[in-house]
Amino acid sequence: MVTGSTPPRAAIRLAIIGLLAFAFALVPTAQALAAGQCRVDAATMSNVERDAFVAAVLAVKASGDYDQIAGVHADPRTMMAGHLGPAFLPWHREYLRRFEQSLKQVDPTVTIPYWDWTQSSTGPSPIWSAELLGGPGQAPLDEESYGAVTNGPFASWGLTRRDFDPLAPAGSAARVAELLAAPTYPQFNGIPNQFQGIEQDPHNGVHLWVGGLMSTMATATADPAFWMLHANVDRLWAEWVDRYQWDVGFNPYPFENSAAREGHNLNDGMWPWNGTTGQGVVTPANVLDHRIVGALYDTIDPECGGTPTPPPPPTRPPPPPPAPPPPAQPPAPAAPRVPTVPTSAVKPRPRKVLFRLARRPKRGLARRLIVRGQVVPAAGQRCGGRVLLRAYVGKRRIATKKASLRRVRKRCRFVAVLPVRRTATARRVAVNARFMGTSKMRPLGTRSKRIRIR
Repeated sequence: MVTGSTPPRAAIRLAIIGLLAFAFALVPTAQALAAGQCRVDAATMSNVERDAFVAAVLAVKASGDYDQIAGVHADPRTMMAGHLGPAFLPWHREYLRRFEQSLKQVDPTVTIPYWDWTQSSTGPSPIWSAELLGGPGQAPLDEESYGAVTNGPFASWGLTRRDFDPLAPAGSAARVAELLAAPTYPQFNGIPNQFQGIEQDPHNGVHLWVGGLMSTMATATADPAFWMLHANVDRLWAEWVDRYQWDVGFNPYPFENSAAREGHNLNDGMWPWNGTTGQGVVTPANVLDHRIVGALYDTIDPECGGTPTPPPPPTRPPPPPPAPPPPAQPPAPAAPRVPTVPTSAVKPRPRKVLFRLARRPKRGLARRLIVRGQVVPAAGQRCGGRVLLRAYVGKRRIATKKASLRRVRKRCRFVAVLPVRRTATARRVAVNARFMGTSKMRPLGTRSKRIRIR
């Protein structure tokens, strides 16, 4: 995430790196799903995922861990530690993680599904069905219109709810879109006025829509709908960060030391994870990234089939203005005329060299190389000068010889005998020829031959 101004070139590099990382991240994998890290929509989860979640919750309840975890939220200290302040979202993200870890001790593939309360159902509700959360409260209703839940796997828990319409949405999609459009964390979370952020609306409103035990902080966690409601709140926070993380100057939690209460600053320990209860220390800074916590969502994380917000394309700095035209210069004086030199007076260079390699056998071995060849002079050039010959085995030079050019039978020829250093194995010998008739030697050619040398 970009947290300040960046020089143009560095910004371009960061944008390119972000594009590459985004491109690689778009390749969906089943690793996260197989490892039980993907939180999916409860309305679209498979029957296998639904039954595994319900079975894990019932097992945690039977072990006594559920009531112990639920009691943390019922503690009066939670009101100030995890509500009505900047740490509302980080506190509940850690709370969800700890509950999810208890579920994974029963079944490592189980995650908490989220309840997208902005969706309505045209048929039987998969959320409030007898296979998942059970239905709304049934008559007789009390003075607050709350009734007992009489069906579903948790009917024996003594749950109460409103007699709501299970097919109707519990929250407004327009309100969620308004929150996601808020460019700063205080606007999204509702600081300093929590009645303008996600904690009040839609979070509190959805709690009251369910009603019954969900309507008070001390009893809300007794209803398993609590975890699915807050998984959706956490998903919306993750989507908000994903949307604005590429903005220059974006700060996901701008409360390093400015929060009104202890436990809400960026590096404060959040009760009961502040080192006083033996449960370790967890700060808001530890849970700002939902991926580090291990909670991936099927809407934004490619490992779960989601589509993250791509980084913006790199912006190049504007080109510099064109340089002003140079001032007019007075015409240069005419250069003196240089007499033309006839072509025949210029000493030409040879065009190429033709030569071959031979070996002089001596008891089946070769200790000397015989190099014979001829130089094809350029037009009007006489035969003369010398040829420098160098023999190589690989990159090691083993012989050097200069040969004079002589006119023989109307041809410019040379013959040279190169003494070769002894070597243990048969190798390919390359001979390089350079003409030495001018001040700068001119490469004329290279010949190679595999011969046996000792």
